[in-house]
Amino acid sequence: MGIFSRSKQPMHLGKYPMEKIKRVDEPIRKITRDVPRVPQRANFFMRARFGDLGPKPKQEFPRFVAKYPLSKAHAKAKATELPIHDGEVTPDKAPIPDSLQERTNHIKALIQFLDADMVGICEIPEYAWHSHDLDGNPTEPRHKYAIGMLID
Repeated sequence: MGIFSRSKQPMHLGKYPMEKIKRVDEPIRKITRDVPRVPQRANFFMRARFGDLGPKPKQEFPRFVAKYPLSKAHAKAKATELPIHDGEVTPDKAPIPDSLQERTNHIKALIQFLDADMVGICEIPEYAWHSHDLDGNPTEPRHKYAIGMLID
């Protein structure tokens, strides 16, 4: 099976292996494709940032992530990497498996190793993307797939 955790269960299955959930032909809840895309400005946290929820939430918005110590540490580490994000791209390409299933298993194994409780990979429906950015400019979908993580 490849990568194993201490329990000898493939690591990419994690604590709550979604691969073992019984599948049905038709979903219990169905989201139709006519769901409208909404602007990023409609996001509840962005509404706080712009003062739509009053002065106190607007004042507290900048420290939202910093209130939780692990998030603050992550934000600090991420901030140190920002200057190198736009550097030169190496001509050497890392070896990537040809099998999409093997790639999926590698990604899931890494996320489980980083202690997420569940992970899933799926196609992103168009309605999941914002229609406009914070400045009001129209946006277009940029990726075909999403990685979802649940951290209990």
